[in-house]
Amino acid sequence: MNKKHEPSVILKTLILIFCIINVIALFLVLKHEKQTQNNAQVISYDVTEEETEEETTSSQVPSPVISLDESLIPDLSEDDLYDLKNILISVGALSAEDGQGNDVTDGISWTLTPVADQIGTFDADFLIQNESRRSSGASCTVSAELTSPFLFLSESNVTVARDSTFSISSYIKIAMDIDGSDITEYVTCDDYVNTASSGTYNITLYVYSHVADTMTRKNLTVTVQ
Repeated sequence: MNKKHEPSVILKTLILIFCIINVIALFLVLKHEKQTQNNAQVISYDVTEEETEEETTSSQVPSPVISLDESLIPDLSEDDLYDLKNILISVGALSAEDGQGNDVTDGISWTLTPVADQIGTFDADFLIQNESRRSSGASCTVSAELTSPFLFLSESNVTVARDSTFSISSYIKIAMDIDGSDITEYVTCDDYVNTASSGTYNITLYVYSHVADTMTRKNLTVTVQ
């Protein structure tokens, strides 16, 4: 009788061993997944910490400071408007430092924008930017009596790529007649810039007044590279 039951005992033993092996395998798989998740959490935490350090470092970078004292702005002539930045610097009305005590006044950029319905009156905007690309600005309103057309260029020295298209209109910021009218379309240039040939071209832009016997010339240096 005992011999008849031997196969059944062996089968049960094999089944038990199989189950034990599966349980051990499942335990190892779960342990591996948990370890992977823990590693991912650690990596995510490290990245967040690095970003926080970068933000802290960035917040510690000083911003430049620009100073504009309008009380020191003198009475301006028409010619003074073309050199406004240097006029204000010379009288101590305009200055800038990089946030660390270094004078960067020469690095100030500026521009003029006509004030609507006020002949010879302009909004002057000044900007300084340090090496960390942090910036500071200041503005004021200036005016002068116009006795000839006001021809203000965005730049006096420009560089263009070889074989590019060159147009003087790209550099005309303001062309205003003495009565305040816009005469941009009447600005002309007799000189020629050959962008097919590298070199430096000194050209003259000019415009005539429509209400008086006056004209204005401005020079533009174009370098073709």
